[in-house]
Amino acid sequence: MKTFASLLAMVVLTIASGAVAQEPDDADDDAGNGDPYMRERAYGGIGGQWSNPNFSIPLLTANETRGINARLGYRPHPNVAFDLVFDYNTPFKLDIPGAFLVPGLSPYMTSRFQVGEVITYLITGNVRIFPLSTVPGMPGRIQPYLSAGLGPHIIDRDILFKRATIVPVATRLGGGVDVYATPHFAVSLDAAYVLNIHQALDTRYWMFGGNVQYHW
Repeated sequence: MKTFASLLAMVVLTIASGAVAQEPDDADDDAGNGDPYMRERAYGGIGGQWSNPNFSIPLLTANETRGINARLGYRPHPNVAFDLVFDYNTPFKLDIPGAFLVPGLSPYMTSRFQVGEVITYLITGNVRIFPLSTVPGMPGRIQPYLSAGLGPHIIDRDILFKRATIVPVATRLGGGVDVYATPHFAVSLDAAYVLNIHQALDTRYWMFGGNVQYHW
């Protein structure tokens, strides 16, 4: 994850330097085309996230983890965008609580014992709604949105040396904000809740993250 963070930092610095160099040309290209931050166009981005589990596996607790994400989409209208999002989470560690009595100490000391892990891969087709994009007086550089998506959720579970991979259909519901540095470069901050529609209903979690995007 440290390697990924370093790579992401390099991407951000590269984008920032490129944005400064390109901004005068962008202004010329967008002259006369309305708001340059809400044009019809394709976009793509990469980033990372922090994931907080909301599992309901009997007798087990899950720990938070981190992951990476990628997004590719198209915005046909200022208020609507469609994209394909890939989210990968490094293992959620599964623990079973334990308690033991230590002579001379009271009442109990507690500990946790790892008994398994869960790795997830999520691919969703999403619609993003930008409700304020065409409101008069709203700034074009800062664009909040709501999102909803659906797609396969690959869950690789290893509990007490028993491994299984299941692929339920899951929803990805949330929202966020796109912040534009230039008409072509933006940072997107996103929060989403992942819920399986069928099977493995105990594997739910929140994701809080962001990605750096290029808009063609």
